[in-house]
Amino acid sequence: MAGRHHADAHPRHTYYSYEDTQGSFSIGRDEQEILPLVRTAKQLNPQVRVMGSPWSAPAWMKDSGKLEGGGLKPEMYEAYADYLVKTLQAYAKAGVPVDDLTVQNEPLFETSYPSMGMSPAQQADFFRVLEARLTAAGLDTQLFAYDHNWDRPDYPLDVLNRTKDIARVQGAAFHCYGGRPEA
Repeated sequence: MAGRHHADAHPRHTYYSYEDTQGSFSIGRDEQEILPLVRTAKQLNPQVRVMGSPWSAPAWMKDSGKLEGGGLKPEMYEAYADYLVKTLQAYAKAGVPVDDLTVQNEPLFETSYPSMGMSPAQQADFFRVLEARLTAAGLDTQLFAYDHNWDRPDYPLDVLNRTKDIARVQGAAFHCYGGRPEA
């Protein structure tokens, strides 16, 4: 998962991942605002489900070498799966277990802020690697495909078809920016 400060609010962009330098993993920045807020929400309503949706893998895992744009290198699938497992474990230790996870926010949109392209076939292949890592770690986090607009239902359908043998793949996450909800 990678964070960003909104461009309108901060003229200097501060993009980060939890492991900007390989081997130096930390969710420390999230203790400033994100984790306290989510812990408060969970106290007010323990039924709240937490979903993680990364904007980018760490730059060193990508073919672009930066958080903005590019794709996950195939040889980094295991490293990215380990990164996501570490994130889930760190959040749980911080009192915010993550119930659900997508592996890429808007996988069809590479842009000038943290983003990462990922085809349906790549996402399905990555789900297989991640499934093994989640199982080995004893995590029951559910996975959701896609995490993008209604105008491309073919993407999640392709991922779901390729991963129908993975029980933790529960469905698809959608944004309402484009397309129609009937999709």
